[in-house]
Amino acid sequence: MDKQLKREISQITQFLKDGMHKEALQALKAANADHPNTELVLGLLASQYAQLNMYDDAKNTYESLLAINSQNHLAHFQLGMLEYQSGKIEEAIAQWENVASQKDDFVANYWIAQAYVKADKNQQAKPYISKSFEKVPGNHDLSEQIKNLYSLVQEVE
Repeated sequence: MDKQLKREISQITQFLKDGMHKEALQALKAANADHPNTELVLGLLASQYAQLNMYDDAKNTYESLLAINSQNHLAHFQLGMLEYQSGKIEEAIAQWENVASQKDDFVANYWIAQAYVKADKNQQAKPYISKSFEKVPGNHDLSEQIKNLYSLVQEVE
């Protein structure tokens, strides 16, 4: 990462720490113009769009990032969250599958299971919540939610 980009990221980080989201967005747009196709900048820009409820811009930016690096698990995960929040359950699952199949990630598996439960497809949720339940550390923030979903899904035959 070059010195100019480091300075820009430092300024953006400070804006975000100070809750100055509109300023951060403007600085991210400028950084993206100065450093096009930089994964870090695109990821931060997409995240900021999502923070500001600019769904289409966030989605398009995550998709641009994935066009550069289709293996960016965080972008797949976050795009899945956007899809889930907008009620696009199948699209969300498809994004999280990219993460779960590559990393066997307990968080991605949890959200896949959660999406299936939301779609009244508890049987499809079982293998995902089982994987998540096996892998989650006991002290993780999602631990209780994973245990609860696991119990709920196990009751279904």
